[in-house]
Amino acid sequence: MIELDDEGQSVALQDIMTPMIDVIFVLIAFMMLMINVPLQVMEIDLPSANESTSLAAGNKHLAILAVRSEGPAWRLNDQEIDGNDRLYEQLEVLKNAHGEQLEIVVQSDREAPMERVVALFSILQKLDLEVANLALQRSGDGW
Repeated sequence: MIELDDEGQSVALQDIMTPMIDVIFVLIAFMMLMINVPLQVMEIDLPSANESTSLAAGNKHLAILAVRSEGPAWRLNDQEIDGNDRLYEQLEVLKNAHGEQLEIVVQSDREAPMERVVALFSILQKLDLEVANLALQRSGDGW
């Protein structure tokens, strides 16, 4: 068995304790920084689908655009449309025909791929069209 004198024993003990002391100091520093962080809360009121809203008809032309999960990707005013280019053309025709009077209501199937929704908003942005409303389903009701 190896016997250490008192000096060798204290050096060995220091080598063992150094990493533990480093960890403790890091934890203390972390805790001191986190104690002073103020909790920031922002109060917001989110829209609810339980309230019924309606568009003022007036002289506006409504285009109802449905994002579908199966079959043709789009339905524009009861017309099935497949492909982004075809949708772009149809929306461009509507924009040229109705100009500023065109308002778009977007309906989206719950299982519709997000890729289609992103493509839709990209097309609307290219045509400089704005969405008037997003159709929401009331809880418990069908379309």
